[in-house]
Formats: sequence, C-alpha cells, structure tokens
Amino acid sequence: MSWSKVTALVLAGSIVSLSSCGFTPLYRHQSDLVGIFSHFAAIEVAPIESRLGQKLRNHLQDKLAPHGKPSEPLYRLIITINETRNDVVILKDATSTFAKITLRVKYKLKNLNRAQIVTTGTTLATTGFNITQSEYVNIQAEDGAKSRLAEQISVNIEKLLALFLKSAMNKD
Repeated sequence: MSWSKVTALVLAGSIVSLSSCGFTPLYRHQSDLVGIFSHFAAIEVAPIESRLGQKLRNHLQDKLAPHGKPSEPLYRLIITINETRNDVVILKDATSTFAKITLRVKYKLKNLNRAQIVTTGTTLATTGFNITQSEYVNIQAEDGAKSRLAEQISVNIEKLLALFLKSAMNKD
C-alpha cells in the first residue's frame, strides 16, 4: 500500500470514530442555541494594571468582541497578572546571556446580572529571549517576549472561557 492510501484510511477512520463517539466541535454554530460567540460578545474585559496588562486586555477584547465593546455586558472578566523574570544562563563573569519570563494569570468571570463569580481559573505561559551587549536590543527583545506572552495567554483564556460557556449552555 502506498503512503497516501494509508493516510487516507487513517483519516477516514478518524472521522468515523469521532462522529460516532458524540464529538461536537467547540465553535459549531447551532441555530437553536445562542452560541458561544454571542456570550463572548457580552464579556467586558476589566482594565488590567501595567503595559503588559494593557496588551493582554487588547488581545482579549479583539478575540472576545471583535465588533467592539458590548453596550450592555452580561459578564465582566477580571484579570490579575504575576510576571517573573529569571536570568538562566549565567557566565563565569556573572553576566547573563538568556532570560526567561513567566506570566501567571488568574481570571474571574463575573455574571453582572446575578453579581456572582461564575468561573475562575489560572493559566501560565513562559518564553525567553537572548541578552546581548546592546541595551536597546535587550529592551526590544524583552518587549517582544512580553507581547508573545500576552498573545498566548489571551488564546489560553479564550479557550478556557469557551469550554466553560459550552458546558454552561449544555446544562441549561
């Protein structure tokens, strides 16, 4: 058997097994459900401290409500961030050539109608950057690393919220 035939058989088997186990895509549009996207559009992201928090908030707003802030939000997403930086490659002369930044984010989704927290969670992302002799290059590298972290954390939170909202919609 050729490699392409084996690949086609595996793909066909996967599709059949996924459809028979009750698998449904997370973002599937259903006419009888309000849908995850409408819940996303009703989430107001509270301001977050620091420049990194501002970047994270902007990424989240773009993902959750791409058509603009909700006029009458149903939920408020409250986020606290904890950033740590470690210089990990230390040379004999006590200088570092590599740094690792870890961003730990705690989030709470508050239902504004009931004034209660409906879900909480924590997500974590880590990245690194090289440290050079140029201070300008180091500042740019660290800023780029933080921007990557903000993007990754926003993706993580979007997925976690989607899973929560999907399970909440299935309970109703």
